[in-house]
Order: sequence, then structure tokens, then C-alpha cells
Amino acid sequence: MTRMGVLGCGWMLGADGRRYVAWVVGVLGACMAAGCGGGAAPGGQSGFVRYDAQPLSEVQVTWHRAANGGFERVALGITRGDGGFRLLLPTGESAYLPAGRYRVTLEHVGPPTWSLLPKLADPASSPLDIDVVGGEELTVNVPPKSVLVAQ
Repeated sequence: MTRMGVLGCGWMLGADGRRYVAWVVGVLGACMAAGCGGGAAPGGQSGFVRYDAQPLSEVQVTWHRAANGGFERVALGITRGDGGFRLLLPTGESAYLPAGRYRVTLEHVGPPTWSLLPKLADPASSPLDIDVVGGEELTVNVPPKSVLVAQ
């Protein structure tokens, strides 16, 4: 019997079936934590991404700090339909940024109906330097002519 057949019947999952169910539950949990579950996303510090005063959804927002001549990723979030996000550590725990200067990168993670300029995805070329006071709501304003609409 196929794995789906065994899962569909709900009996005798066996070791492979239990691993599969654990994997599916883990993926769904990670998706919910990232904010794609439809409700309020768990996480840490909140913020918004806007382009031309409009919210941008389905964008991965990654915050980097300068380190050893390069950049170190410290937190990230995925924007919801309202452009809002909650910061998470790479481990999935809530993140709150201490005061300081951060380089922000953006990557569109939704359907290919539009995209962002590639330079925004690389901390070495992103023009998004943001000073964080600490504990405040974060705002990322995408520079003009940075959003490309698919033809």
C-alpha cells in the first residue's frame, strides 16, 4: 500500500508513516510561524514593508549587521498581505533587534507576478541601511523603481 494510502486509512502508520507525518507537521508549523497561515504571525519585533506607500506582501525581510568586513544575518520575517511581518531568529525563535545600524535585504517569495531588483537581495549591494533605536516598530520603504512587474 502506498504511503498516502496508509495515511488515508489512518491505521498502521509504521516508522516511515510516522516520520512523514512528523515532517508534514513540522513544515506546517514552520509555515505558520513565518506568517503564511493567514492569522497573526507569532514572532518578535513587528514591522512593515512598503513600496510607494503601499504594503508589499510575500517578501522575505532579512536584517544583517556588519561583521568581519561582511554581513551577518541576525533576523528575518515574511510579510503578510498587509505588508506586516514579525522578526524571527534563524532558529525560529522570536527576535528583537537591539539599537544599531542594520542592512536590510528583500526577496519576493510569492508567485512570479512581480519581482524586486536583484541588488535588494544581496547585503553587499542593498541600499537599505536602517538605524534601529530599539523596541520600535520597524519600517522598510522600498526605493522607487525597485519593483518589477512581470509581463
